Amino acid sequence: MSPDGNWNHLKGKISHKVLGHGQLKGKFPQFTLTLNYVVCWEPSGGLLRPELAISSHVLQALWKRAEIHAREEVMNWEET
Repeated sequence: MSPDGNWNHLKGKISHKVLGHGQLKGKFPQFTLTLNYVVCWEPSGGLLRPELAISSHVLQALWKRAEIHAREEVMNWEET
């Protein structure tokens, strides 16, 4: 979702549909979301659980002897 709260930046780039609670329940009854949530559904995509995805990548990196830095204060941020 963009900072202004919509998915417009995906128009013409990715085939997708934005689904509200009722639409999601009708299409995918196995998923339960809070009423105020919306879903960006990509037909060729899948379900991503962010916490599990991040921890899996960290574990893979550790197994390859990466050095992980966590809970560090961000001093500066620049878009490149």
